[in-house]
Amino acid sequence: MVINTLKSLLLASLTLLGACASVPELMARSAWEGRNVNEAYQQWGGAQQMSQNADGVFVLVWFKSHWKTDTVYQGSSENVSAGVRNITNYYADETRNVECRITLYVGPNQIIRKADSEGGCGPHMTPPGK
Repeated sequence: MVINTLKSLLLASLTLLGACASVPELMARSAWEGRNVNEAYQQWGGAQQMSQNADGVFVLVWFKSHWKTDTVYQGSSENVSAGVRNITNYYADETRNVECRITLYVGPNQIIRKADSEGGCGPHMTPPGK
């Protein structure tokens, strides 16, 4: 019994870690559900990939990217002055290109059934106001 519970908790933890999406991004994903796909076209333009499942659901994929600057730890130095140990940490801004993949599952009625994202899609996922 305890082992099964631990297995379930471990699986849930791994699932959450694997999602790698922020809470605002997760909320934005759900905000797309129930909207007309034309809103996605207005926001992101035409999809880079499109396919249709056997059940008639369209799978639309957009690839987006943006520049992000983070302050990162560069190292530290240590010295002793008047018997007091001083440690100085060094940080620098690092700018990198963040890529993401947005996938929408759209029913034949053009309504978004599910929105998914991979990578750093946060800035791209906010839907337009209703």
